[in-house]
Amino acid sequence: MMCGIDQAIQHIREDCSGLFWMQQVINRLEYHRKQAIGIKPKYHNGQSIRNYYTCGNCGKMVEIQDNFCAGCGFRIMWDNIRCLTGLPLVDAAERSEHDV
Repeated sequence: MMCGIDQAIQHIREDCSGLFWMQQVINRLEYHRKQAIGIKPKYHNGQSIRNYYTCGNCGKMVEIQDNFCAGCGFRIMWDNIRCLTGLPLVDAAERSEHDV
């Protein structure tokens, strides 16, 4: 039987309530759920070299093109590619006015 992480946690809580390892299994499944959902990177203003981003979970440096952290395997949730490139955010109405 295949089920999602939430259903697996629910089944473990219902069926394995008396077993000593139940909380360890639930903790591991919740960790994998967080890993799949992802985490936002942390921005660091480089004083002498350059600006950089680190993983919000383990702190390993990540590049803009990375979708997953090489250190912990968490998915990196970038906000928007325009936020990362420094381009101004212009909505469609302003764009059409500039094109005319």
